[in-house]
Amino acid sequence: MEEEYVTIAEGARRLGDISDKTIRRAIHDGKLSVRYPQPNKAEISITDLEAWHATLHLRPGETQDRLRTLETQVAELTTRIATLEGQLQDLQVTGK
Repeated sequence: MEEEYVTIAEGARRLGDISDKTIRRAIHDGKLSVRYPQPNKAEISITDLEAWHATLHLRPGETQDRLRTLETQVAELTTRIATLEGQLQDLQVTGK
């Protein structure tokens, strides 16, 4: 599955409580990655944007706990996806 990218303005609209200037500051400060598919057109990945946004609502010291929780959730989802892909392949092979 390919990563989805949005412009800075669209990212701000999706988050709702963050301005495009705040996103630009995060990019400038190196807290948020950006790519330039065309000159003067910056795009950010939805995954990176949401992960960065989640860190804004953490109390000091909460970051590591939240990160461990997210890592656990990602690992569980990865396992579930692999299981489902295996089941899908089995169904395709058996024709059922």
